Amino acid sequence: MRDLYSILLLIFCGNCLFGQVAFQTNSVYKYDDFINSYYDVITADIDNDNDLDIIVTSAFSNNKLAWFENLDGMGTYAPSVIIADLEDETNIAVGDMDGDDDLDIIIGTGWYQNLDGQGTFSELTIFSEDYTDSVDVVDLW
Repeated sequence: MRDLYSILLLIFCGNCLFGQVAFQTNSVYKYDDFINSYYDVITADIDNDNDLDIIVTSAFSNNKLAWFENLDGMGTYAPSVIIADLEDETNIAVGDMDGDDDLDIIIGTGWYQNLDGQGTFSELTIFSEDYTDSVDVVDLW
């Protein structure tokens, strides 16, 4: 029995050391008509269809907040939907800010409410006049 365990361990370790994982490159939209460079990119299920959509902010003089809908759950994405023009480059986070079981988008000065759970967003709700570049969302309760 001890020999069997030794053989299984060697096979397992051999597979771990020499196994290869293959990844496929998928391009969402390197650039589209509205966003010419990315500042921050995150994924979240914005439209509650159990697949990951992509939320981005753009950089340089083209400061925008947008999202790309994952159409089929397999990595086919729609063109960007612009949520807002931004004053500055900013990082983004997502979380359910209003307790309605959908994901809202948070930036350095406030948040955008996901109005219908499908990716229609409100105007910016400002929570600070002081701008911060780094944001995160946690539940303190």
